[in-house]
Amino acid sequence: MQGSPGGSGRRRGRPAASAGTATRQRILDAAQRSFGQLGYRGLAVEQLARDLGLDARAIYHYFPSKAALFQAASQAAFEIYGSEVAARVLVHDDLRSRLHAFVALYRSLFVEHRHLLSFISVVVVESVATEQRGDGGDGGGDRPAHVADLATHGAPVVAMNTLLVDQAIDRGELVGEVGAEAAVALLQMVGMGLGLASLGNDPPFLPMLDALDRLIDGTLLSG
Repeated sequence: MQGSPGGSGRRRGRPAASAGTATRQRILDAAQRSFGQLGYRGLAVEQLARDLGLDARAIYHYFPSKAALFQAASQAAFEIYGSEVAARVLVHDDLRSRLHAFVALYRSLFVEHRHLLSFISVVVVESVATEQRGDGGDGGGDRPAHVADLATHGAPVVAMNTLLVDQAIDRGELVGEVGAEAAVALLQMVGMGLGLASLGNDPPFLPMLDALDRLIDGTLLSG
């Protein structure tokens, strides 16, 4: 027996809220993987939809443009990253322990959320490259829609590195010859390199993290 038009059930054809939330999360996860592997320009929304078994209109239902998808994927990734850093890294009081905690965090993310490493790296690399070029894009008139937000996307990582360095300087943990700007740049370079390296296993990523732990302790070299 059919329900009356005025019944309290949801309208026919409208997805349940839980189904919509799951679909949106599937799209975000897939977008982070694709952006991390292909970069912003390399991702095609239509191909992403095909990979997910969806119509492209389903993606545009949740994200009206590729730039909006990139922004949402970035926000979601940095929320996870930020919460992990707060819980695993900032709980330590000295820089050496924090650096080891960062290595442990990358080890954990590689196993549990590998795509986040490469995606965050792409966001930061594009942000730094855009800032250095100073032209807001590719040097020409074709300004990508996502470029205006790149500085915002990469800001959390830069801010975190700056905080670590500033606090280490306040505690006298860095030698005087190492300036704050150079130390922040080094942390950014290492982080971006780890993110890119996580794309493959050549060289093996996890053993590389073990070597990085030795480097932090000053026990990497035999002499």
